[in-house]
Amino acid sequence: CATTAADLADSTGKMREAAQELAALEAKVGGAASRMQAAADLYQPMMGAAGDPVAADLFQSAKVYAGELEKAAAEAKKAGAGMTELEAAAGALKGKDFSKSEDTRSAEATISDMGEATTAAVASAEGLEKLAEKSVPELDAVNASKLYYPAMYF
Repeated sequence: CATTAADLADSTGKMREAAQELAALEAKVGGAASRMQAAADLYQPMMGAAGDPVAADLFQSAKVYAGELEKAAAEAKKAGAGMTELEAAAGALKGKDFSKSEDTRSAEATISDMGEATTAAVASAEGLEKLAEKSVPELDAVNASKLYYPAMYF
């Protein structure tokens, strides 16, 4: 009872951090999915019309992978919405008298739910991070020329 308010604030803070990380990764992976889908939509018909079925098939594979990215991003967004609801529930408990068993039970249930949501968000963020590493390369634009040989290289 004595630490319920502090536990509630601590759980809310941890969940908020996890939600922010998850939202950033969701935006990164969701954006990659949209760009990948748009590029494949543009180039697949071109390659098919040009008589290159192998390239057209690769763009179809890109569309499938973009769909996997979109699904993962949508799941992360759904988890984020659940955390927003839990944060609102925690906000409604601020200022309550936790010496009353009814308020304490409600706060402890919310803390438990926030702990589960935080754990799920961290796991989801790890999965999104792996997808982002595969799908969104971090390019060093300053030293990009080091990746190539000059045209007159002998």
